[in-house]
Amino acid sequence: MTGASQPAATRTRAASLRLIVLAQTGQDVNRCYSCALCEEITDCGGDISLALLAQWVLANDDRVLTCRTVWSDEVLRQADHACANQLDIPAVLRALRAEAHRRGLNRGESNG
Repeated sequence: MTGASQPAATRTRAASLRLIVLAQTGQDVNRCYSCALCEEITDCGGDISLALLAQWVLANDDRVLTCRTVWSDEVLRQADHACANQLDIPAVLRALRAEAHRRGLNRGESNG
């Protein structure tokens, strides 16, 4: 069977969330070394920690695109200098929001 006879879905894979964020922002979420400094950034509207958010991006877990933490403007404001490894967390959050819009996902949809 040649590549031309295979369905397009098997020939082409969507880019991982890590690569999407990297391409849009120049920020490599793989630089997160789970120091938990960002754990101090909390918001009543958030549902997961920023550390878990980074792990979901690395795992290519689509739940990250609809979690409330990504869409929280308060988390976005507070996260400016939250990374000990100087990862630009607000840029990552904005890239995830843009990808969710591109996929037609709604903000803060249920993950469960």
